[in-house]
Amino acid sequence: MKSNRRKFISIAVAGGLAAITLPLSYYGSEAKSNGSLKDLKSRYAKLDEILKQPVLKKELFVTPIIIETVELLRFENSYLCRVRTKDGAEGISVGHSELSTLFPIFLKKLQPFFIGQDARELDLILEKIYIFNFNFRLNGITLGLPLATIEFAILDMLGHIADKSTGQLIGEIHNPEVAIYVATEFREKTLEEHFDLIKKAASEYDAHALKVKVGYQYAGTKDIHYHGLPGKTEKLIPLLRQAFGDNMFLYADSNGYYSVDEAIRIGKMLEEYRYSYFEEPVMYDHFEDIITNLKGLIQP
Repeated sequence: MKSNRRKFISIAVAGGLAAITLPLSYYGSEAKSNGSLKDLKSRYAKLDEILKQPVLKKELFVTPIIIETVELLRFENSYLCRVRTKDGAEGISVGHSELSTLFPIFLKKLQPFFIGQDARELDLILEKIYIFNFNFRLNGITLGLPLATIEFAILDMLGHIADKSTGQLIGEIHNPEVAIYVATEFREKTLEEHFDLIKKAASEYDAHALKVKVGYQYAGTKDIHYHGLPGKTEKLIPLLRQAFGDNMFLYADSNGYYSVDEAIRIGKMLEEYRYSYFEEPVMYDHFEDIITNLKGLIQP
């Protein structure tokens, strides 16, 4: 069964394309050098119009919903965020274990910003935080993870108030069930160890979808000269499809490890073995590489 090329690519680069919704000014001379300035202007003009559209359905809430408390609750290495209003409404979200490292940002930067705000203005609150307040100092996951923890708790609270699911607060429900994948992080192991650990994880969680690591970039090692095991990725990709069959959804993530040429080569191999998407084939902030990689994969 041959996967649809355009469908594969549209999913594969979703994370990368999200990054290039930045203003055109971020591209500077690079955009001009490849003659694509006119196309980029047109593209970003359309994206700017889309980004101006409201996300949260404010019309569901008639009166102000003033946030009184934002708490980060901890038990061992597990975290909950609890948001409450002056009227007693409450929302809860589950925090990531990385909050053990990032909780000072949550408590000293984000928590004070939300208290006293009208939760109906969540779109504007997030925009102010990302664009004007902290993002230029606290970029990426450092800000995004604790901020998302608060955001989900607020959405949970608003859902209780409006008697709506979170999805109904921002759109319509088209798929009532969401597929969940098991993410494996065993890139530093040998092929045999890597494969055995993936099989164990799939068995433990009765998984129907797996995301595996390809390439050799691994944040967990202190060996600055670590370059992985050459050829392991090329062996792992077909091995997993053979082991799990056509009923398993397989995804791949390289965390930006590859050059454009290598990303295209690996991407075509993933397509051949019917992987559903390829996350961060090149570095997320290398915008020209993302576009070039996309063009290389789409060409027949």
